[in-house]
Amino acid sequence: SSSAAILCCLDIVQIACQIYFIDTCNTVPPYTRDVFDLERELKRRDSEKYHMFRDRSLAAHMDEIGEGVDLLILDAAEAMPYPILDFVAAFPYLTPNAIVAICEAIPRNSSDNVLIQNVTADKFSGHSPSCLDLQSCIQFITTGTVSIFQVNSYTSEHIVDLFAALKLPWQYMLPLDALLEYRKFIKTHYNSVCLELYNQAVIEADPYKKMLKAMEQSLLKTFPQVLLYGKGKRGQHFLSLLDLIGIPVSGFVVSDGRSSETEYRNYPVYSYSEIPFHPNDVFIFQTAASEEVQQRLYQSKYHWMG
Repeated sequence: SSSAAILCCLDIVQIACQIYFIDTCNTVPPYTRDVFDLERELKRRDSEKYHMFRDRSLAAHMDEIGEGVDLLILDAAEAMPYPILDFVAAFPYLTPNAIVAICEAIPRNSSDNVLIQNVTADKFSGHSPSCLDLQSCIQFITTGTVSIFQVNSYTSEHIVDLFAALKLPWQYMLPLDALLEYRKFIKTHYNSVCLELYNQAVIEADPYKKMLKAMEQSLLKTFPQVLLYGKGKRGQHFLSLLDLIGIPVSGFVVSDGRSSETEYRNYPVYSYSEIPFHPNDVFIFQTAASEEVQQRLYQSKYHWMG
């Protein structure tokens, strides 16, 4: 409904601009499509003005969209850590006086409140408009469920406050590929303090990641070589997870005769019988879903975790 209203407003005002819709879902739920199919509506309009992106996070699309964003409307997931992460992803591309509007910004949506409370910007509160100027209209809109602020020269100076706010409890856990997209974006566009705060927030938000992080110090101190047994989809997924947490991986292990590759994704690949490290120096994560592999590790001298 928000997308429908926004599109209708844009049709009415007829601003000469480029308009981008970013939807992280790769499919539209049937009940939504019956009411309003955004993709269908965009195809009926000027294709050179309207642009639709799907499937990936905002962080993955902003480089393609580029600089000069004057108006940012956040209307994605209404739970922590959104819309903080989306604002962080868009901010490097906003113009110096860009306007940011947050839909559904009502008390139950804690993530909206956290963004409004922690961003340094010119914030508008609701009042009845006395005349038809921009500020009065903005103030009138904010009496509803939309919060609006305008970035200023201090927003960048205090952007670290938003990264610190990410350490508050998350109500929604992003898929690993989205977490990695945001991490890559933050590493590129922000300083090391912001990146470290993001990494800490991701770990604190997920008990499993928190457990692996807790293992890091003792694991690396005791076992200098961490190997992944299996380089299929599960192995690739776990490699990304350990990279996100900060646990270095020394390579992959495959069963004897299973692969002739000696390198995969810039990591060495070892046949099980040719692992070049002493068992006391190795910790193996079993990432191959195989009872045969599990039994082999169980009978071995290696320390491992399935």
